[in-house]
Amino acid sequence: MKEGNFVIPTINKPILFIYDFDETIAQSTGFIIATHKETGEELKITTQEEYDELKITDKYDFDFSNLALITDPTEIIPITKQLRKDIKNPNAQILILTARAGDVQDEIHLYLESIKIDSSDVIIIGCSGCDKGEFVERMIEHSPEIKTIVFYDDSQENVRNLLRSKNTLSDKLETFKIVDVSDPENWKLL
Repeated sequence: MKEGNFVIPTINKPILFIYDFDETIAQSTGFIIATHKETGEELKITTQEEYDELKITDKYDFDFSNLALITDPTEIIPITKQLRKDIKNPNAQILILTARAGDVQDEIHLYLESIKIDSSDVIIIGCSGCDKGEFVERMIEHSPEIKTIVFYDDSQENVRNLLRSKNTLSDKLETFKIVDVSDPENWKLL
């Protein structure tokens, strides 16, 4: 199903593991340009926290084009260790849902291959700052086979949106786990 600039996939497996990319799977030196809607002032955003703070104000437009390339990535090992484990589950689909622009799929596939993660069956979607909770809700509408979702993300805004969707989808899923990985060494299961 087409949604904005990306396609929401239909998943035919009972388990879906969803991973954010930036500051979840890898840390890189990319940035986002935030432009104030009224003044035109531009800010260079380099952290998830800065982005979350500005996005919630609804006073800025965001340009994710700098994130089309993955620059100087550093693997976040506790997360990629879990990703390697999840990929081996034959009843599961892996989806990487990133705030990067939609044309980032090849870059992420190349990065995963460079750290020895087989990404041949991994679905990668760049949704340019979409509401990840709404994304999951729309995907479940078209993928009733999914009974379990585990979502790994570092963004507090995404975690809030996912918690809202967890309540909305409680009658459609057996399990919906949200894992806050803002501290990769001390995950919080929500």
